[in-house]
Amino acid sequence: MDELGAAKGLDRRAAYELATADVPLRRPAAPEEMAYCCLFLASDESSFVSGTTLVADGGGLAVELTSRMFADRT
Repeated sequence: MDELGAAKGLDRRAAYELATADVPLRRPAAPEEMAYCCLFLASDESSFVSGTTLVADGGGLAVELTSRMFADRT
C-alpha cells in the first residue's frame, strides 16, 4: 500500500480504500483470514486437494484489479 500511496500521493489508509474499491468484498483480508487458508491447506481436510491454486482475494479475481488500482481516476 505504501508503493500505491506514493504513486498516487495518498496516505496508507486512502491507498487501501483505492485498492479495495473494486474488490467485491470492499475490504482487505484480515491476517487471520489468510492464516485460515494456510491452516486448511496444511490440515487433513485438504488431503484430496492437489494441483490447484487457492484464491483468497475477496472476489478480486472476478474483476481485473491491477490496472484499476493504478489507473487515473478523475
